[in-house]
Order: sequence, then C-alpha cells, then structure tokens
Amino acid sequence: MCSKEELEELYNHSIRQETIGIDLLRGYQKIVNRTFYEVQHAEDIRKIYDAYIAKDVQNEKDVLGGRLFRKQDVHVCTGMNRIHQGVHGEDEIIIELKNS
Repeated sequence: MCSKEELEELYNHSIRQETIGIDLLRGYQKIVNRTFYEVQHAEDIRKIYDAYIAKDVQNEKDVLGGRLFRKQDVHVCTGMNRIHQGVHGEDEIIIELKNS
C-alpha cells in the first residue's frame, strides 16, 4: 500500500510529465529508429537518461545517486496499491539486465 507522501509525489510527477513528454517521445523515436544509442550495456541506459531525463529531475530524491542507477529502492504505485517493487541495489539491477 502506498503512503500519502508517495501518492502526492506520483501526482506531482504526473503533472511535471506533461512538460517533459516531448523530449522523451523524441528520444524514444530515435531509439526505435536506431538513430540513437543501441542499448547493449547498462551504461547505455545511463547515457539515454543523461541525454533525455536528467535535466528535468526536480526532486533531489529522484536524482540517480549510483554510478548508473538509483542507490535506493524504487517501487510503482497505482492508487493505494504497490504494483511493482524494483530490484534492490545497483549491482543487482546490472546482473538482472545482463541475464535478460
């Protein structure tokens, strides 16, 4: 179950998405058309993040604190329910990406 703070953060994030959506769509289009980075390594994901997302991160807690990804746990909520719990720790994320 998501806390009130998590729901408020989700709401604020969705409003902010309206202003950054165009850059994300352009980046996605470049990836699909293979005119941008071809993702072969975990580091490639960070390059995409730096190019299209990093400049729009407004909440200090959302800044990537690890070498490639966030240091803290991440989860996704919808309404009052937690629907996804991310992999714990940057090293585990990299291992999961290599195994996928």
